Amino acid sequence: MHDSILAASMNAANLILAQTTSAPAPSGGGGGSSGGGIPPILLIVVIIAIFYFVMFRDQRKKQGTRKQMMANLKKGDKVLTIGGILGTIVGIKDDEVVIKVDEASNTKITFARTAVDRVMREQESK
Repeated sequence: MHDSILAASMNAANLILAQTTSAPAPSGGGGGSSGGGIPPILLIVVIIAIFYFVMFRDQRKKQGTRKQMMANLKKGDKVLTIGGILGTIVGIKDDEVVIKVDEASNTKITFARTAVDRVMREQESK
């Protein structure tokens, strides 16, 4: 069973190789140029440049937005942490944020400032 599958795949590979190697050479006036098209290497470089620009521009924009949000944190902001905890900021130090998570028992948790995922808007917190 395995021998027949192996033989069939080898035959398919040989057919593919035969087709690619027996392709006729381009006939041109001279020099091997096919006539004014964009060189493939230039096309690849342009595609990579566009991909790089789009990917990293978006990433830098998100980083800038997050940095601005971190700088604008203040007491009274309702926040969501990266761990999914909702609460209200009651204290801010250099790299730490104290968040009240329960009004009834006055439970507070200290987080690293970078643990804040986002500031909740009024319609999100209800």
